[in-house]
Amino acid sequence: DYTPMQARFFLEAPHADGMPVTLPQSGVRVAVNGMPVITEGDIINVELVQVDLGKCILFQLTPSATRDFYRLSVSHQGKRLVVIVNGDPLGARRIDGPITNGALFVFIERPEGELPLLVDNLKKSSVAIQREIARRRLADRAAHFRAAREHDLADQRMPRERRARFAPFAVHHVDDAPGHARF
Repeated sequence: DYTPMQARFFLEAPHADGMPVTLPQSGVRVAVNGMPVITEGDIINVELVQVDLGKCILFQLTPSATRDFYRLSVSHQGKRLVVIVNGDPLGARRIDGPITNGALFVFIERPEGELPLLVDNLKKSSVAIQREIARRRLADRAAHFRAAREHDLADQRMPRERRARFAPFAVHHVDDAPGHARF
């Protein structure tokens, strides 16, 4: 149905100390940091949009990635972001100011005819990744709930005296003398 794709954004490294990447059409070389600042899990939607300068791809970020990227865009103005899809650098954009809305517009260095298929694959990959993240989050919550429930059931079955020995603090009961811990 689609080709799975991983889009990651890498920030330009200071003093050209990073990993060099070369954009396919322009031949522009950019040294980037080894760790991405935006990963495929941070992207919730991808669209092909027409702007004044031509067609580009709009990447929309999750709310938490939007907050993180806003902070990054404030402190790294003037640097470039390089989008790498499945290991291939496809485009770059300069951070020209704070980006508050989580929308990244990037001109991709591919023939215009390839862009709709690329966007379709990126969009479907993003949806699949977000579903997997939601499924894992739900499974983690269910496991945490089961563990808490088991702990509560075990605590209810444990006799009062044993429960007092395992408590992290002294436990007082109504029938104990005031000021005297049970253990």
